[in-house]
Amino acid sequence: MPDRHVGRFKRSASGHGLHVLYKREAPQNDFCGLDNTISSEELIDDESSVNEDVFVVGQRLSQQGDLIVELAIFVDELLWRHFSSKYGGYATAKLQDYALTMLNNIQIMYRQPSAVPQLTFRVVRYEVLSTQPSAMAPHLHNYGHAQQYLDRFCRYQKALGVRDWDHALLLTGYDIHRGSGSRSISGIARLDGMCDPWNTCTLAEGLDFTSAFIGTHELGHSVGMRHDEPYCPSRHIMSSSLGPGKVTWSTCSLRDYHAFLQRLDSRGKNCLRQSFYQEKMTIRSDVKPGQLYDANVQCSLMHGPGYQQVTPRQDHYDGICYMMWCGQSTFGRIITSHPALEGTFCGSSKWCQLGRCVPWYGGNMNPPVPVTTTLAPTTRSYAPTLYAKRVKEMERQRFTQPIDFRRRRFYRSLLRV
Repeated sequence: MPDRHVGRFKRSASGHGLHVLYKREAPQNDFCGLDNTISSEELIDDESSVNEDVFVVGQRLSQQGDLIVELAIFVDELLWRHFSSKYGGYATAKLQDYALTMLNNIQIMYRQPSAVPQLTFRVVRYEVLSTQPSAMAPHLHNYGHAQQYLDRFCRYQKALGVRDWDHALLLTGYDIHRGSGSRSISGIARLDGMCDPWNTCTLAEGLDFTSAFIGTHELGHSVGMRHDEPYCPSRHIMSSSLGPGKVTWSTCSLRDYHAFLQRLDSRGKNCLRQSFYQEKMTIRSDVKPGQLYDANVQCSLMHGPGYQQVTPRQDHYDGICYMMWCGQSTFGRIITSHPALEGTFCGSSKWCQLGRCVPWYGGNMNPPVPVTTTLAPTTRSYAPTLYAKRVKEMERQRFTQPIDFRRRRFYRSLLRV
């Protein structure tokens, strides 16, 4: 294993693997160091038969019925400060709306037709840590070191007096890192952690709606899913890197998921089959995330003021539903590392559904609850290129040192297409 991977992928003493998700496409030889127990002979060659395969595997589950994930959502101090500085007195409402929209997109991913059995998410605890707890003080996790911060958070949520959730998610304002200057990580979770009080925890960056795709991926690890590579194509949700069109489940993921549920059921420890606690916030099912935050708002949240949806010169036939393209008059076009949110309008009488731009049959094309960014959003970028990564590093330095704007403009110009 290359030295640059050792600190990131070593298994913990408890046997729970740590999973990370890249902000951009990883090199071909980069991997997560996980023990994939699925052999190539067990896989289905034809991906179109995924629904049939799910049915067959599903029949072997010892129990049937709905599965409910009771979630605890935590927001760290740095993310709270970000929303507070941007929205002022509206920060509390804006942050809650953002979190629920993110969870709405995650729930759609886990309730798509291929996800059998489907998962329903309920928020039973929502806490904004406006003052960072001493157990997760910045110096204790090296100011956003992914593995150290996850370890601290897992211990913190376990130590809370009353635990009434199945899984805890911490949204952070840190640009989390692996040390040695590497900031390609977006999220990290414990493999097979669901229903285990010590390990049912996820850390994800929360400055924009990349968190919806990070959260979907990391929750997949918690319910037993390994990375798709090398046995399944890298075009699905559980690929080791973010990327265009990755909004469906592979046969590898579904087999892992079913095997995990079987293990929980056989031990009588499947917390997902029980729901005891009152919902604190409701994840809307009557409106899609992209109806609340249109493509222009998604672009401005990710890249900064003035960015909006643009059409690239060579467009995929499903457009922004496959991959978001944003643009700004000064710096040109820039790609994002994921599709638009579900329900984003993608053309005349069309919206995004599972990576496709499909006809929309509603009577009103206007979002029912318009959302606008009134103050300058963050200027983070997840463009999957080395040049874009360099731009992102320079933008991060705005908190620690002056920025050479001429150098930034040069790197930005390299992103034009």
